[in-house]
Amino acid sequence: PSGFAKEEVKDIADDENNALRVWEREHMQQIQEKDAEEHSSISARENDARSELEQFYEERKKRVELTKEENKVAEQTFIADRDAPVDAKNLWDRVTQLVDVSKQETKADVSRFRSLLLQLKHHPI
Repeated sequence: PSGFAKEEVKDIADDENNALRVWEREHMQQIQEKDAEEHSSISARENDARSELEQFYEERKKRVELTKEENKVAEQTFIADRDAPVDAKNLWDRVTQLVDVSKQETKADVSRFRSLLLQLKHHPI
């Protein structure tokens, strides 16, 4: 027979089971702590995202309102210029005011049209 008595084997098995249970409890506690940290981290990031989103929408709303005001002023200026009395002596001056003849990058060659308008502006027919 073996040198261990049944009681000694039972004590060793109980010690191993107790050690395993202790480890399982510690491991579960570690998992719960990590889970709680993760939830708090997620909650903090969600709060940050909400505040940044609110800030973005506030800034966007301000930009939209500012753009509306600028467009309204530009429209009023355009309408005032458009409806201003026309000088009967030089109608082409009026045309060049309404048509943008500045040099811009376009796909079509409009240099001849531009030069014709400027010529008519300076020397009306």
